[in-house]
Amino acid sequence: MILIYNVSGILIGLAGFLVGFISALIFRSFGIGLILASLIWCGLGFWWRRKPTADGTVRPYPSIFFIPLPFIAIATLLIGIVITPVEFMATRQRENDPRAELLSTAERSLSTTSISGDTELATLIHTAVSKGTFSGMIADSTTVHVATSDTSVLALVKVSNLKKFPEASRIQMLDAIADAIKSHAPSQDKSQYIGVKGGLIYGALRTPTVTTGKTTSADELRDYFASAPAPVAPTQPK
Repeated sequence: MILIYNVSGILIGLAGFLVGFISALIFRSFGIGLILASLIWCGLGFWWRRKPTADGTVRPYPSIFFIPLPFIAIATLLIGIVITPVEFMATRQRENDPRAELLSTAERSLSTTSISGDTELATLIHTAVSKGTFSGMIADSTTVHVATSDTSVLALVKVSNLKKFPEASRIQMLDAIADAIKSHAPSQDKSQYIGVKGGLIYGALRTPTVTTGKTTSADELRDYFASAPAPVAPTQPK
């Protein structure tokens, strides 16, 4: 019934979702995506309602599960307005964290070469991932960057088809990477910071405190750079 009598709701709802999703990726903000999706739902919803019909009757609101889209949009718009400043402040805080730039620099290596950093250990990890099978899933194009310190290992892995991997397969991949690190004599007793990302975001992560095979933030990986120096404040001319 919903598909038959609320085609407008499905189409407008989908349009708003796509705009919101793309905006969230571009601006890296769920709040902005929610606001833009809400504006689409509200604007097109009221436009459809006011659009004249052939017999002069009033059109019903486009709806999803019998709830008018403009009413949904008002609620989601308020949520987006609340979330966006919180995200903005969190982003500013991350930008002021010197570890963020260090991690970004390491991540950029994933786009330049298949193996970088500690090439010996990176090769072991690359082999473990590219040659492994994880609950029937096989990694496509794989790049690896490894950094090491006296006490820790940072292993960043990019797998082009990671989004197709179920959670169990991602955990198995983390296990394989961890085993590869342990097989490397100079690194076997070091703390492990492992991040596996797909096209844009991390889909698996392991640190001394967290293990997840779901989409996640890279913030936990920054702890590898715990000894990073604080940024130097610019001097004021006298």
